[in-house]
Amino acid sequence: MREERVRKHGSTRNYHLKRRYGITEDDFERMLALQGGLCAICQVVPGTFVDHSHATGEVRGILCFNCNNALGHFGDDHVLMEAAALYLEGHVLWPDYVVLPERRAGPVAPTRSSHLSQRYRLTHEQAEQAVAAQHGLCVVCWDRPPEHIDHCHRTGDVRFALCLPCNTGIGQFRDDAGSVWRAVAYLEPAEVCEPVSVEEMTELMRLDDERWFAFLSRAVPV
Repeated sequence: MREERVRKHGSTRNYHLKRRYGITEDDFERMLALQGGLCAICQVVPGTFVDHSHATGEVRGILCFNCNNALGHFGDDHVLMEAAALYLEGHVLWPDYVVLPERRAGPVAPTRSSHLSQRYRLTHEQAEQAVAAQHGLCVVCWDRPPEHIDHCHRTGDVRFALCLPCNTGIGQFRDDAGSVWRAVAYLEPAEVCEPVSVEEMTELMRLDDERWFAFLSRAVPV
């Protein structure tokens, strides 16, 4: 099987690039050369992974492992990444309404108190108070309960509590707001606004109103 792929496509890697992304090794090398050999987002380490739009399948660029993973954790959502970049710059976008999560139940892990104390100099009670002050939600996405205490890796200062995807995504971007803003700019050109008719716009507005009212039916002002 491997020998057949090499015979037909030149190499196993060329076969996989063609099959998954519709590009060849030569295409990959040309794209990487246009990026100066570096990741298209962080522009610090070599690009090694083909990145593509999961919605369209279109290849966008060549990324490093960290930046490629970070996009995945943020779900290619540039609006969410804008919130993450602002968070790293010290600005939390506090909402007017939130959907409160279900109250967490179950016993506390016996190692949690020592972990919080040793790593963040917090007691379990202080961590729970911080989560309560955030209405039990991650302060980046405001969609999921926070599972991790986030801290500045440069100063060690505790910031807020974040959910796993937001905390991991920020970590993959190396706590660098500049990298997150570059990721936002990297994703934005992929958004093509197709012209819509008056009828289509009316339907889109109706659906948007439905989603908003459905959210308000579950949300509470904060």
